[in-house]
Amino acid sequence: MPEPAPETAGERHRFHVLALLCALVAAGSLATVIWDQGWGALGRVSLVAGSAQLVGKWLIFVGAKESNPYGFGPWGLSYTILVLDLLLALLLNTFLPQLEKLPGLGPRLVKTRLAAASHYDQYPKLRRMAWTGVTLWVFLPLPASGAVTGSFASRLVGLSRTQAVAAIATGSAVNGGLFAAMAQVLGASSEALVHNPKVAIASAVVLLLLVAWGWRRLVKILREDR
Repeated sequence: MPEPAPETAGERHRFHVLALLCALVAAGSLATVIWDQGWGALGRVSLVAGSAQLVGKWLIFVGAKESNPYGFGPWGLSYTILVLDLLLALLLNTFLPQLEKLPGLGPRLVKTRLAAASHYDQYPKLRRMAWTGVTLWVFLPLPASGAVTGSFASRLVGLSRTQAVAAIATGSAVNGGLFAAMAQVLGASSEALVHNPKVAIASAVVLLLLVAWGWRRLVKILREDR
């Protein structure tokens, strides 16, 4: 895998400042939720962290339910996942070469790196756009996309560590905000839709058709090599 250009002293300093600020934000956010909800919130945050690795941003829609196992609404889940993605991006962009050498975890990361390279190569436009391409890679639910493969993709296109974390954070924030807004709207109107099944079915069919058409068109555009 091609390595990014060597960091300058200024780039290294900016990354260290960014890492410190993100750590302070994460620690402050966790302390605030524990202060507000008690130590049980720590377990729920851990549950969100584990579940998000399996279902990604789709977990945000669970927050629209009145009762959910996480205890956070759509916006709370969106923010929690954003902070987790940010910390994951910082960790990987700091220790990625060393982590790949660890027993157990190393082979999994190498496999993920190869998958990221394979999938990312299918979208030439993303490679050429560099920072914007990585942001879109994290924002769009493309195959194998996310903070982990976004870190590998950042190295593939030669982004610095600061640029990589910024791209991943931007993609995650916009994606999470969009999903939270959708979950909020759907949650507010779900009761009315339940009492009118014809409207619910018709709306679902139209939405699925539009999403399918838009998705196929978008993937086609991103795969064009020109």
